[in-house]
Amino acid sequence: MPAISVCSGTKDQCYHCGRPGNLRACSNCQVARYCTRDCQRADWNLNHKQVCVDYKADLATYPSPTMEDEVQDFMKWNDAWKGALDAWGTFAADLANQSPDFLLTHSFFLSLERRPNATRAAMKSYRVVSGRMRPDSEILDEFQSIPDAQYRAQIINGFRNLPPHADCVRFTVVLNSHYLYSHGGNLVGLTFPNGQARAFTDPSSTESRVLSTGLATVWSRQFPEYVQRGKTSAHIEVLRDLTQAANSISNVD
Repeated sequence: MPAISVCSGTKDQCYHCGRPGNLRACSNCQVARYCTRDCQRADWNLNHKQVCVDYKADLATYPSPTMEDEVQDFMKWNDAWKGALDAWGTFAADLANQSPDFLLTHSFFLSLERRPNATRAAMKSYRVVSGRMRPDSEILDEFQSIPDAQYRAQIINGFRNLPPHADCVRFTVVLNSHYLYSHGGNLVGLTFPNGQARAFTDPSSTESRVLSTGLATVWSRQFPEYVQRGKTSAHIEVLRDLTQAANSISNVD
């Protein structure tokens, strides 16, 4: 069965620097987007050349329209959920209760399956099978089960070329039924700008550790439901509500 990797990002942010703006698409894959040619060149050398695929040419080789539809749906789902995955991955990491180097060795790993009788709506195509922060070494071991050697190397290279950073949440999404993978990531400060993240990532603050625990708990209990409902903005409401609740408790004390 042909295999394809999906470079993951968002249509509203540069794939290299994360800034919004008037973006241009990579002429080959038509997925990655950049604000300037300098960003496109820099990302090509750093990451994109490992995962860039001529999707149009690859899709033409698939033996049935079903596989082509699956790839297109997976690409659309990743595009719709990119910003939300950055946020939920940060919640799942529970950073205020971790060591400072946690994100250097761990990534957010999400496994999906197609929903039975799902519509073609991009945000609701799949449901969560499993998801958690995992050691990078464990994820790399799992990639070894990919049957096609060339594709396996491509996926591993794509993962390794997301350079670890103490303030960057990296993620991998897999659709196991078709061996489709996407890799992505974002700096916590870009996912939650204007200092928002400090409220739940500061290990020196008791209030931050409590809020971080609450966000991680909501992630583990409610994220699959939000995915099934296609609610890509739920992380905004969750952070707002838990922050307000934490502030109320603090004011009472």
